[in-house]
Amino acid sequence: MKNILKFFLFAFVVLMFAACTADYDTFCKSHYKAFNSISFDEQDGDPSVYPEEHLIKATLIAPPESLSTWDSVTIDSYDISTMASIHLVDGKFKEFPKDSAALDSLANEVSYVKDKLHKGDRIRIPKGLIVYIMVVAENGDPSIWKIEFEIPGVEVASSSSSAEADDGDDEAEMSSSSKEPESSSSSVALLSGKDLLQVTFENQLKSNRGDDSVFVKLNSDADLSKAELKDIVISEGATIDPDPKKVESWEKPQAFKVTAEDGSIKNWVIVVSVAEADETASDEKELLSAKVADAEVKIDHDKKTLTVDFDSKQAATEAVVELTVSETASHDLTTDKIDLTSEKTFTITAEDGSSEQWTIVASYPMPTESPRILALKIADKDAVVDSVEENGKMVYWAHYDDLEFRSDLSALKVSDIKLSDGAEITGVKDGSSYDLGTGVKVSVSNGGESVDYEIRAGYQLPGSDFNTWSSNDVKPDSVWGNANTILTTTSKYSSNGVIGAQIKTGSAVGKIASGSLYTAEFNPKGVGTLAMASSSTWPDGNELLDFGKKFGARPAYMDVTFSYNGSGDSCDVYIVLENRTGDKNQNRSSSDVNKLVASAWYRSTTDNNSGRKNPDVVSVSEKNSAGLRTIRLKLKYGTPLEGSPIENSSVFTTTLSSKDSKAINNGVIQGTGNETVTHIRVVFASSADGNHYNGKSGATLIVDEVRLIY
Repeated sequence: MKNILKFFLFAFVVLMFAACTADYDTFCKSHYKAFNSISFDEQDGDPSVYPEEHLIKATLIAPPESLSTWDSVTIDSYDISTMASIHLVDGKFKEFPKDSAALDSLANEVSYVKDKLHKGDRIRIPKGLIVYIMVVAENGDPSIWKIEFEIPGVEVASSSSSAEADDGDDEAEMSSSSKEPESSSSSVALLSGKDLLQVTFENQLKSNRGDDSVFVKLNSDADLSKAELKDIVISEGATIDPDPKKVESWEKPQAFKVTAEDGSIKNWVIVVSVAEADETASDEKELLSAKVADAEVKIDHDKKTLTVDFDSKQAATEAVVELTVSETASHDLTTDKIDLTSEKTFTITAEDGSSEQWTIVASYPMPTESPRILALKIADKDAVVDSVEENGKMVYWAHYDDLEFRSDLSALKVSDIKLSDGAEITGVKDGSSYDLGTGVKVSVSNGGESVDYEIRAGYQLPGSDFNTWSSNDVKPDSVWGNANTILTTTSKYSSNGVIGAQIKTGSAVGKIASGSLYTAEFNPKGVGTLAMASSSTWPDGNELLDFGKKFGARPAYMDVTFSYNGSGDSCDVYIVLENRTGDKNQNRSSSDVNKLVASAWYRSTTDNNSGRKNPDVVSVSEKNSAGLRTIRLKLKYGTPLEGSPIENSSVFTTTLSSKDSKAINNGVIQGTGNETVTHIRVVFASSADGNHYNGKSGATLIVDEVRLIY
C-alpha cells in the first residue's frame, strides 16, 4: 500500500512539474502575456486589435471646443493574461517591426517604465498619436504593442514609423502617464499662471493634484451622478474654458483649457470619483523643506515665513524655489521663476481642504554703486548717456542726436542696455521700440536708490556746422538764409582752424542793417530794394521774411559755439518751435493758426552771459583756442520763462505793422507745449533790434556751429 501511495505521490509531482513547464517557468511563474484589448474613457466605439502585428487602433471622440486635440486618455479597462501587467515603453527604437521574431527581439531590447498601469491612469498622447505599451508576464517576459490613436480633425504630426522622438518632447510624452499622487512627501513644482487650478465639490472628502490633473474624491455615501462643483480657483487674470460650473455630469473625466494672463495655455483634466467607505482625508500641510539655488533658506514654522538670503539683488529677481510639502498637500506659488525683491505669499493646502498661508522674504546686500545707465543704443546707434546739474538738482538722460533729418521718431528701438552693478531698469524693455520724439521716462534702481532718466532722440538741421558755403551763402540754402542785398552782412568765416559764419552789422543810406543768419526765406515776395529801405513802409524788417522750416523733433537744448563783439550793441541767438495749421507764412490764410510750442533765447552785449538776465541759459563755457565759447540754451516748452527776451520781440505780434500787401505775418499765439512740432526757427542776429533798423555798425557775431541736443 505504501508503495502505491509513493507511486501516486511521485506521479503527482511529475504531473505538477510537467504542468509548470508547460505554463510556468522553473519557479512556477507564468509566462503568459496576452494583450486582448484596452479601452479608454475618451474612446468612440471598440478598438480594433491585430494580434499578429501587436497593434491596437483606437478612435477617440472629438475633443471639446476648448481643446485643439486630446493630449491624454484615461484607461477605462484592459484585458491581459492573469498575473501579467502593462507598462509604458520609455526606450528608443528606430522601427516597429511586424514579424513575431523581430517583435520579441525588440521587446527584450527596449526599456519600459517599472510602474504598472491601472484603470483610471491617464496616458499622454504624443504628437504622432502613437503610444507603445509593454505587456510583462509574471516571469518577466515582455511583449511590446503599439496603440494608434485616431482623433477626429487631428492630423498625425509625422508620417515616419520611427519610434525615436524627433526631439526630447515626444520621447518624454511617449513614456509618461498621469496618476493620482501617491501618499508620500514630494517636491512640488512651482505653479505659473496657467498651472494653478483648484476645485472644491459639495460633499467632498479630499482633493489631490497631479501635474495636469485634479483628482477629487467625494464622501463614500455620495452619488457621483449628482456631483456638484462648489468653487474653482485659477490665477488672477487667467481664464478657463469651458466653464466648469456648466458641466452637467462629472461621471467621466472632464477636460479644460486654462489660459494665463500672458497668453500661455495648459490643458487640464478633472477626475471625480467616490471614496471607499474606509477612506480618509489627511489634514497634514507642513512645509518640510525649501531650497533656493545659491541661497540660504530659513524656515520659521511659528511665523509661517521663509527667509532667503541672497548674495546679490540680481539673484533675488530670478529665484527658483523648490518646496517639499507633507503627504498629499499642495501649494499655489504662482511662477517657477520668482522675483523675490518684494514679499511673496503662497498657500499650502491639505488633502481635506484646510490651508495655511506662508510668506517669502528675501534679503541681499545693498549695492555700493549708485544705479546708472552705463550705455544703450537707439536705432542701433550708440546713445550719449548724459547728466547735468540744473537748479541744484542732477538731471539724467540718454539721447541720440544725429538721425537722418526729419526721420520718423515715433518707433525707435532701444537696445543693448547696460546698467551699473545691481541695478535694474523699469519703463523700457531691451529690444522694444518707443516714441523717442516725445521721449520715454524710465527709472533705474538698485533697491536702495532710484534715479529717473529720460530717453530721447532727434536730428540736426542740415548745414548747421556752417562748413559748406556757396559764395556768401550757407548750404543748403533751402534751410539757411540771410539778408545780403545792398550790403553783404553775412559771409564765410575762416580763422584759427574754424569755418563758420561771420554776421556783421553794417549801414547804408543812413540806415542800420543787422547781419543775420536764419532758417527763413528773405523777401520771397520780391519787394524792391529801394522800397525795402523805406522804414515808413517797412517799420519791422521781419515782415519781409518768411520764418521757419519744416521740422518734427523736440530738442531739449541748443548748443551754439560763437563769439560776439558788439561794441555796446546786443546780439540775438534764439530757437522757436511752432505748430502750424499751414506751411509757409507767405501763403498764410486768415484761418491758419501758428502756435508757440517751445523757445529758448539769448540776448546780450557779450558772449559770456554777463549783463541782462537770460533765464534760458544753462551754461557758458570758457573760450576755446579759437576764442569761441559754447553756450547752452534750454528750450522751455509752453509759456516762456519770465524775463526771456522773447517778451521783447515781435514773435507774438500777429498784427502787421506794414500796410504793404507783401508784408508777411510770422506771429504766433501761445501754445501749451504739448502740440506736435511742425516748424522751427533758428535765428542769429548781430543787432538784436536790427529788424527796427537799430544797432551799431561793426557789431560782429561769429558762429562756428549750432547743435540740437535731445
